[in-house]
Amino acid sequence: MNKLDYKPFPKFIKEFVEQNIKVDWGDLAWALSNHWLDVSSIAELAEVLALKNEYLYTSLAIARINNDEAALKTLVFQQAQKYTVPNELIRER
Repeated sequence: MNKLDYKPFPKFIKEFVEQNIKVDWGDLAWALSNHWLDVSSIAELAEVLALKNEYLYTSLAIARINNDEAALKTLVFQQAQKYTVPNELIRER
């Protein structure tokens, strides 16, 4: 699981870091499935998790800039499948 390190990101990210809340791709997939967070907040968190992967970071940034919720969901679910539990379990979580 990646730990969020504060960078000059929006206030929402800073709150997660200050409270030492750890977020992974499965959490973001769950939040998207259950509309727990707004899409722009999920995109911000996803970008922080993707900092070490330039291609993924760029793809997420483009999806956020274009306000493309479908692309964001696809990217988050792909990462969740790769790094966490299977897709079926994400929806049940």
